[in-house]
Amino acid sequence: MPKDLLVIGLDLTTGHEVQITSQPLEYWKAKGYSGDRSLVCLLCHEGLDLREPREVPLIVKGRIGGARRHHFSHPPHEAPIGGHGPESWWHAEAKQLVATWARSQPDVAKVSIEHWTLDRRRRTDVQVTLRAGERLAIEVQQQPLADQAWRARHCDYVAAGLVDVWLWHPGTGVPHVVYADGLPGWTLDLDNAAVGVQVGVAARDDVPLRWPPEPGDRTASITVPLPDMTLASDGLHPPAWLLTQIAAAAAAARDNEGAGTSGPRVMPVPNRTSRPARSTARTAITAPAIDVRRGRVMLFPGGIRPPRSERVLVSTTRRGHDIYRDDALPPYANLPGPPRYICDCGLVLLSPGDHP
Repeated sequence: MPKDLLVIGLDLTTGHEVQITSQPLEYWKAKGYSGDRSLVCLLCHEGLDLREPREVPLIVKGRIGGARRHHFSHPPHEAPIGGHGPESWWHAEAKQLVATWARSQPDVAKVSIEHWTLDRRRRTDVQVTLRAGERLAIEVQQQPLADQAWRARHCDYVAAGLVDVWLWHPGTGVPHVVYADGLPGWTLDLDNAAVGVQVGVAARDDVPLRWPPEPGDRTASITVPLPDMTLASDGLHPPAWLLTQIAAAAAAARDNEGAGTSGPRVMPVPNRTSRPARSTARTAITAPAIDVRRGRVMLFPGGIRPPRSERVLVSTTRRGHDIYRDDALPPYANLPGPPRYICDCGLVLLSPGDHP
């Protein structure tokens, strides 16, 4: 997409994002660079791709019947060096989409974009105030965040009395530190105005078995139209029909497991809220159940997880990570191959010493 087609207009009179197709061209020209200058670049106004925010009146470009469609453009020498990138465009459009949706929620009293917390430590992408007085911070996150950076933001929002909701770019995904702190995971599909609800799934099938996921779970994304989602005092909620489906799938998996069938079952990596006893005692296990075939490591012979296995704590790293060995019980226990080790952070290792 050409750089000048990534320019988004902001009407200072209304405070809303605007599209060039929403009004006649003469209307925008009267508000733009050659008019009263109340039509400015939204991204420059928010300080994206700049050292600090500034108001840049826009020019209306394009000819009737021309090769290029009508669009907003910066005046000469007023655009950031290299123009605005697709990442900035996604972030700005995502905030506007979420703010528009939040205003439609029945329990919402006020919605603000780029709102500072009272202690001035953080600036929320979208801040929502409910009619009962509770406040939420909605963050749309396009770039990956280190665990420590995310936790710092999360803790600052909690200290400021806000419930934080994170909507991640689908290409970035949801880091498992979010699940470790007990929060659900969401992605935002900007093109389709939809939310990807992250669910824990069975080891071999994409059958939803747990919401929200736990650290180390294999996850899948279930797409839900944004209007079907609900804001409440404790954050974002998926529709009731989805929770019903997840509960039914989990119940079916438990029934299959109880009946000794090979149906899907949850095999989460142990984590700090649900870990096995710290014991290395084992019975009836003499060898691990991992095989090496065709030059690659298989999780279990034939690539199929046996229906019975146990995880044994092997060591704890200097960073406090617990490493477990995933062993199969008979009749799968005496098969050749190197053991598989699993860290509670989600890494799969061939040796405990391989942990970074």
